[in-house]
Amino acid sequence: MKVGNNDRRKPDTASPQREEAVIFADLAALCASPGFAHAIAYFCHRDNLIRFQSEVTTYDLARLHTGEQLTHTEISTLIGLLSRQSIDYALQPLAVTQGVDFH
Repeated sequence: MKVGNNDRRKPDTASPQREEAVIFADLAALCASPGFAHAIAYFCHRDNLIRFQSEVTTYDLARLHTGEQLTHTEISTLIGLLSRQSIDYALQPLAVTQGVDFH
């Protein structure tokens, strides 16, 4: 298992790069969408929960540092963008909240 390789997905260089302000505006709009608070809760659970059997091992902790998880700063940014307007706590289907297709 690789630990701490920080191999974030590289942007598609074939597509034209978008301006940071445009990306941030899109992210702010996403955070304002109904039920996004539940998606943030899912990210926090997925990326910060330590799963173990009887004792915590270095292997259990290593999965928290693969570079695929959102950082605390990224999650804090999402929470900040979410809190800029009144929060709609409407529940969305799991496929929407967790970004997976269950079919």
